[in-house]
Amino acid sequence: LLAQVDASVGGKTGVNTRHGKNLIGAFHQPVAVLIDPELPASLPPAEWRNGLSEMVKHALIADRDMFELIERKAKNLSGPGPVDPWLLTRCVEIKAEVVCADEREGGRRAVLNFGHTVGHAVERATDYRIPHGLAVAMGMVVEARLAARRCGLDPAAVEQIEKLWPGLGFEPFERIGFDRAAPHLWVDKKNRTGEIHTALLSGIGSVARRGQEYTFPVTEDELREVWDL
Repeated sequence: LLAQVDASVGGKTGVNTRHGKNLIGAFHQPVAVLIDPELPASLPPAEWRNGLSEMVKHALIADRDMFELIERKAKNLSGPGPVDPWLLTRCVEIKAEVVCADEREGGRRAVLNFGHTVGHAVERATDYRIPHGLAVAMGMVVEARLAARRCGLDPAAVEQIEKLWPGLGFEPFERIGFDRAAPHLWVDKKNRTGEIHTALLSGIGSVARRGQEYTFPVTEDELREVWDL
């Protein structure tokens, strides 16, 4: 499911090393991508949640109606099963539109990393014991709280995002102390000029911008204040 809604689109290959996630790789577009909406029914729950998390991310950055559909269908989406082809198609459309505008991650493609600044740090801090999907779900909650402070995201939207995960079958988030994850926040491909950068929301279905920039510099202190993981 993770491949169907995210990794198969955009031609980005990468490997994880002791230096960080996805810091080494290449761009190589596939000849074709085949997606079978019945296949996810065969997944173990952990792999299902990895893909479901990225599906939610696409809705949050680009399609409020999709997010609300996921809310309404949360019970049906809480475990492995066939996936509504419309949801798969919409995820591909969202990512493809972003990638076509910024294939090699010069700017706009950073919006696809919403939740990943914190998520990757959580993965690294736990030596990948917490899987990608769960870590990114945690990251989206923290970064939504930050967006409420920095970009005017409605606190009611933050509450919607926080309440969604239990409905989708995610276990209560493990408490990961900020100091444990903090060193790994500095090893992120979006960082530059000695600052932590993260993509933030202006609303459910839309990302915030600073002029032509798609990420915001944030401090450790700001992240610590909204962490609570």
